[in-house]
Amino acid sequence: MNSTFTIKDICEKIWQLEDRYNLLDYEIERVKIWQYLRYKIYVEISKELEIFNQPHTEKYSLLDLARAFPKYLYYSITKNPLLGSYKKDILIFDHNRKIILNNEYVDIYTKYLIDELNDNEYEVIENPYLHSHFMKNDPLRKYLDYAYLSYYPKSLFSFKFTPEQKYLINKITYEFNTHFGINLDLADLFNKYLKIFLHFYGFYDRLIKKRGYKKVYVVVSYGPVIVPLIAAAKNNNVQVIELQHGVIGPYHLGYNFPNYSGKLDYFPDILYSFGDYWNETVNLPISKENIVTYGYPYMREMIEKYKHLPKKTNQILFISQGAIGLELSKFAYHLAEKLDNYKIIYKLHPGEYDRWKAEYAELVSASNLDNVEVIDNNDKNLYEYLAESPLLVGVFSTAVYEGLSFKCKTFLVDLPGIEHMEYLFSKGIVKKVTNPDELLDSLETFEPSPYDEEYFFRSV
Repeated sequence: MNSTFTIKDICEKIWQLEDRYNLLDYEIERVKIWQYLRYKIYVEISKELEIFNQPHTEKYSLLDLARAFPKYLYYSITKNPLLGSYKKDILIFDHNRKIILNNEYVDIYTKYLIDELNDNEYEVIENPYLHSHFMKNDPLRKYLDYAYLSYYPKSLFSFKFTPEQKYLINKITYEFNTHFGINLDLADLFNKYLKIFLHFYGFYDRLIKKRGYKKVYVVVSYGPVIVPLIAAAKNNNVQVIELQHGVIGPYHLGYNFPNYSGKLDYFPDILYSFGDYWNETVNLPISKENIVTYGYPYMREMIEKYKHLPKKTNQILFISQGAIGLELSKFAYHLAEKLDNYKIIYKLHPGEYDRWKAEYAELVSASNLDNVEVIDNNDKNLYEYLAESPLLVGVFSTAVYEGLSFKCKTFLVDLPGIEHMEYLFSKGIVKKVTNPDELLDSLETFEPSPYDEEYFFRSV
């Protein structure tokens, strides 16, 4: 991390320009391009500033795509959502990353919703994860592969912006680049994602009209192939509901709209949140009656499963994230050198599993120490580690909040993204530390303030 700017600085600049140029209502090709790309622009600026690293493994090289082509072709024939003549009331667009539960892959966010539905009510559309699908074959589950395959020829063409559009795009680009000292290319970004939006919108519009859905459930509402689904659903008078999947904080641009009082075209009608806390941390662009405290059934099931486990004395669990994993792994290594009487478990995010040995040199060194174990697989459930670890170190992962439900004494390293966690450290629920020595000094002396775990995760 080389930048003196923070994610707060990025958000405040974006909000300023939104307000000045009325960007949330700005249209190109009848697409409200800023609503669509707001979060993506935030991510691109943070990458240009080197605030965050690559969060997840990506496989977008020509070789990766060539290898994946036969699978896309096969699933376009066998799992195409557009094939067949039938009606469904509910479409569920689940999370593309799955975990193993009871010996089979599941999406932990939509599983419990699906369990309550009858088979004749719903179907699921699944996005490929690293060009693959992991769940068992299910006639109620279709794949998005056909939509991707049919998009590739269209990706070769470019939009021609009008002089007025070029002027505004260049003006906003100039404001970002001069303010942050970066080289952001908004015209290229708009050109690429306009094609994606229009293609996927057409696909979803056709699907919705054919199936007659009454409700659509999504998990990541700001995803580039999910926003067109929300737009198509709303234009067909289909209700859109989002299930919370992670941290919603004051600087998450997928959810926070502090200066806008209008109605957003591409935001879900209803949000199902983990707990009341998340409803109150951001300026959501929907009314309070459309924010439903739904809970987190999967986590509650895991608490029940592992509540009998005793805490292991002197075990510290690190919760990594791709966006800050490089810096956090350095912190863990230097801490491990000073704490040879503690066992450090460094739990990587799944998006880091296949690249940490190439990218995290200090973590490779740490893995050779007797008191460090690096976890780069899903052989053991995260919640088992949370249940048995009395101490937890992280930055802004959802697992930090989950750790509080397992009574972990928690330390947050002052790295980019910690702004999301201001409530926790300002209330004394967790301790913010800037270096390993500060954590060492606080291990015995820090006593967390009382908190109500129901505030974060409501019991179902």
